[in-house]
Amino acid sequence: MKAPQYPHYSKLRNILKEEQLDIYKNLTKKLSIIDSIDFNEVSIIKSSSRVLVMCYRGGIIKVIFAPNNIYKNELYYSHVLYPVNIYSLASLDGCMIFLPKYGLSLNKHKYSEIIKESHILERDICRQVMQLHSSFIVHNDIKPSNIVNTKNIPKDIYSWRIIDFGLSETHILSNPGRLYFENGTRDYNIPEFRKDITNLSESEQLFWIYMKDWYGVSRTFSELKNEESNTFSEFENKEEFKLNEEFVKPIVLGDVVKVFTKQINIELEYLYMYIDDMELSVILKVLRNLLKKHNIEETPYYLIV
Repeated sequence: MKAPQYPHYSKLRNILKEEQLDIYKNLTKKLSIIDSIDFNEVSIIKSSSRVLVMCYRGGIIKVIFAPNNIYKNELYYSHVLYPVNIYSLASLDGCMIFLPKYGLSLNKHKYSEIIKESHILERDICRQVMQLHSSFIVHNDIKPSNIVNTKNIPKDIYSWRIIDFGLSETHILSNPGRLYFENGTRDYNIPEFRKDITNLSESEQLFWIYMKDWYGVSRTFSELKNEESNTFSEFENKEEFKLNEEFVKPIVLGDVVKVFTKQINIELEYLYMYIDDMELSVILKVLRNLLKKHNIEETPYYLIV
């Protein structure tokens, strides 16, 4: 297969480095599906040292420039977790994945558009996270740009989907594997734990690895409550927002017993604060409430009594 058959090579020469272009050429020579692609209709969405993302008609072509030990997880989880058949090409130093093209990501929608269906959004995202966790999969990078609208996909069971599985990992109790707390996007799915995680047991650390996904979900929903959705609003006084249900703690002062109530809010947008504070009982209360609220059948190991 000669390069002149692919005028897009010359177009990409201005975008890609020579070694990236060589990887791309090797990949495009692997499968005849490439012959049916009119690369004059391909538009570039993103280009970096690691990845090239292109839009072609009703789909996305994603090229990853990395050794197979790095891209293998994204390739595997894309095949497993996307609701449609995924086609891919792979070599030792890169891969090409043909993905469905969804609608706009959450961060590209206006607040007024999202708030009308916030219950559907919460239901869809919570069901998907519970499903991932019940299969012992941690996404590791849940944020608004990785949540997309699916209204352009016929018969999709969800209106909103979590995408991009480049950092996804499998962690099981019997063999947790390496636990990386810094994977992800700061301010969205890397909690500011108030305790030193490394001092905890392996099983305890594993629980907080799973909480990174819920942290990302909660930060996303807390952001949606603010109409300035392009910036994240920090809550300066956490206690001010902890309403609804109560914890009661008796304090003995001399001969007098006084009861102080610590009020909490079990809504999803406050969950990240409890994860930061590592308030285990409150976290489990919020998550069990989500199971019940959205009638979710898949139950992660950490919610099984």
